[in-house]
Amino acid sequence: MKKMLFAINPVTAKTAVTPRLIDIIDEFEKGGYSVTTHITKSRGELSELILSCGEDYDTVVSAGGDGTLNETIAPILKLGKKPVVGFIPAGTTNDFATGWKIPRNPLQAARRIVRNEPVSIDVGINNGKPFIYVAACGVLSDIPYRTSQQKKQNFRYAAYLSEGIRSLTTSAPFHMTLEHDGQTVSGEYHLVLISNSKRIGGFDLKFKDKVKLNDGLLEVTMVKKPVNPIEGPAMLGAVLFQDLNSDYIYHTQAREIKIESTTPLVWDVDGEQGDTSCHAEIKAVPDSIRMIL
Repeated sequence: MKKMLFAINPVTAKTAVTPRLIDIIDEFEKGGYSVTTHITKSRGELSELILSCGEDYDTVVSAGGDGTLNETIAPILKLGKKPVVGFIPAGTTNDFATGWKIPRNPLQAARRIVRNEPVSIDVGINNGKPFIYVAACGVLSDIPYRTSQQKKQNFRYAAYLSEGIRSLTTSAPFHMTLEHDGQTVSGEYHLVLISNSKRIGGFDLKFKDKVKLNDGLLEVTMVKKPVNPIEGPAMLGAVLFQDLNSDYIYHTQAREIKIESTTPLVWDVDGEQGDTSCHAEIKAVPDSIRMIL
């Protein structure tokens, strides 16, 4: 019989998962798994658990938000024998799960984990910190920390949208130079997104059809500062409508990226606050893990 570690983040998963918990575990057991269930009590606990005993399991399934998924992926990269990853989305935005059509219904997600075959996927690395779908800095990237948990629970996507529109009109840009694949781009920017996702911050991306989980490429999107305040509405419109032909947006794909900034940049990594640094080295690590989608 195969062994499964089923880890639940009670902060984000309580409402969605708890009423169906017995059914979910029953689904796993009918699928041939011996299930060990663990309720996390603090941030970082899941990573420590996986590092200590992850190699003992065939599959590790986590239930929670995008941050919980990151806390699952990151330690598995360090293991010699890597278990397959499964995910039951139970966060506020669930960007990764929504983008790759993992059901929000926890029982349906559990059935997919039992029935589907795993696929190899890439993982991004930002200054040594893994990310499964996005590393971001600048305006919008800190919205998860400025939006209260209560507001996120009550208003969900609208909470992020309202904060985002306000931030785009009031934020100060940062000067940076980005190098990728022999090219150099420099200027003042409001936002940098390094992603491997069809959806970010509750927004479906217009270039989502180009995104592949295992092509060894990351999507680079940057929002440039307008020349003068009069151009502010045009820049905002380009962002909201994702106009990749706009002079305010730079978009490309890259395998390795280096960023230098004159001011420290606060990075958001998979919805959780990451490092603060003037320098970033980012790359895609192809076929890093196997995951059931």
